[in-house]
Formats: sequence, structure tokens, C-alpha cells
Amino acid sequence: MSHSLEAKDLKACRQIVQDTLQSLMLDKRTPQALYAPIRYTLEQEGAKRVRPVLALLMQAYLRPEAPLAASPIVALEVFHNFTLLHDDVMDNSPVRRGKPSVYAKYGLTPAILSGDAMLILAYQMLTEGVSPEMLPDLIQNFNKMATLIMEGQQLDLEYEQLDYVSKEQYLEMIGYKTAVLIATATRFGAILSKGSVTELESSYAFGWNLGLAFQLQDDYLDLYGDSETFGKPLGGDILEGKKTILHTLAYATASQAQRQALTETMRRSNEQAEEKISAVKTLYDEMDIATQVQALVRDYLAEAQKALDALESALGREATQLRAFVSKIAERNT
Repeated sequence: MSHSLEAKDLKACRQIVQDTLQSLMLDKRTPQALYAPIRYTLEQEGAKRVRPVLALLMQAYLRPEAPLAASPIVALEVFHNFTLLHDDVMDNSPVRRGKPSVYAKYGLTPAILSGDAMLILAYQMLTEGVSPEMLPDLIQNFNKMATLIMEGQQLDLEYEQLDYVSKEQYLEMIGYKTAVLIATATRFGAILSKGSVTELESSYAFGWNLGLAFQLQDDYLDLYGDSETFGKPLGGDILEGKKTILHTLAYATASQAQRQALTETMRRSNEQAEEKISAVKTLYDEMDIATQVQALVRDYLAEAQKALDALESALGREATQLRAFVSKIAERNT
């Protein structure tokens, strides 16, 4: 399925993603016990579609005259949602995007099996509407991304058992688990537009730094956001024992007494969840952790802007919509 697109039209990008997902005709497939959870996941309102939209915008920016190959780009969205199904199983999470997770709604076995089916579906979509010379690059980048995401997930699980994770360890983990998918999306846009080496490198650097900023902002919003707009209760990372950037910076900043208090509080049971979250937040506030995290977000957004500078310099035109996306990350509260 190919499409044309005005580079400035963000709404058109989302519509292309929606049309491509609908073309899968999941409601017609059987058994529905397998495909209903997939439909529930992919058709939920509130899905931001960050990755395919960025890929489409990058492709349209680099080669505005060329038709868009949407299927391999939307494959990334299907793969992303597959990881969310399995994440919710591993985290025992009842909520996703403000609604019951597939795990909570359908149960353990459907969440695993439907997730597996989504992984295969993503690979099927990866090959559709793509010229033979592009396919090896797409598959190689997709496989590298998928492997790093699994490695990042494993590190995330291991870090939950530790009292402390260094800033370097944490940034490596979220690079693997989150940033690489956004970076691969923006590189897909460059591959599908037959980009130069410079365009491939700059598009990846843009997505990587944007992805790091996205995850750091997500960490911040988990405690300092608004639960209604964020789509889930605040403080979930604390209750799950996750060593987010807030915890990492706090542990590095804390006095000996504060560090001991933080460790002891994180080790408490979740029977009095609100009190536990409040106690950790109080410690973070004493150390002004929120300000430190926001400064780090700005640093990575600035690096993403530099990558766009390189593209604009090479192509001689402004990447207006991609720059607007950087601003959206800085301002996001969901």
C-alpha cells in the first residue's frame, strides 16, 4: 500500500497508519480469540503512533515527491504493541493507556499468544510494498532493533532487584528498550526514501536522542504528571521497584542519610502504596530531582535538534514538522 503525503500534514500521517492497520482486516480473521486482543490493542483510542508517524514524516521530508511505503513502517507500530502486551504480563500491569491491559482483560495465555502473533504479523508487514534492494537493510535494522529491545527488557528486569543503578547503566538500558525503536523508525524513513549515508546517520541520531528524551519524560510523568492525562495512576514505577532516572539521580545526589531512607522506603511492601509513593516523592523533592530530569530531557532534545540541523544543511530546506515533534516531546504530559 503506497500513499502520498504533504510533509506538513501530521493528521495525514496518523490516517495512513490507521488505514494500514484497518487493511489487516483483523475482524475477519479466525479464531477471534487470537485476533480480538490484537484488535483491542491496535485500535485503542489514545495511541500516539509516535514511531510510524516519525518514520512517515522523515520519509516525506527527505523525498517529498516519492510515494510512501506504509506497511513496513506500520510494522514497527505492530511490533511496539507486541512488546507492550508482554511487558504488561511481566509487570502484572492492569492498565494500559487508561484502559484494562490485554493481560487484565483477556488473561495471561491470550496476552502471550496474541503478542506472539503480532510479532509474526510485524515481520509479514515488513516485506510488503518494498523493492528487493531495500529489503535487506530493513530486515537487518529490524532484527538489530528487536534484539536490543529484548536485551533492554532483560536489563530492566534485573535492575528491579538492585538497590542502585548508575546513570550510565540506566541510559544504556533505555537506549536499548525505548530509543532504538524510535531511531529505527526514523532510519526506516531514510531507507525507504533511498537516503544517503549522511541522511541515514542523521535520521538515526535524531530518533535515538528523541527516544531517550521521550523515555526520560515518561519517567518524570510517572510521578510528576497528572494521572488522568497520563492514563494510569502515578507512582507505578516506585511500586514496581523500577530504577528510573529519578531514582538514579536521587541516589547519586543523596546524602548518606537520604540514601538510606530511599533504599529502605523502596524496599517496603506495597500494602500502603500511597504512603510509600509520597515518602519517595518527598525525598526526590528535597533533592530537586524533577529539575535535574527536565534538564536532562532538554539536553537530549538539543542533540535531536542538532541531527536535524545536519539534515537541513544537507538538503537546504527546513524540517518544520520534525522540529515540531521535538517541541511536542518537551511539552508532553501524557
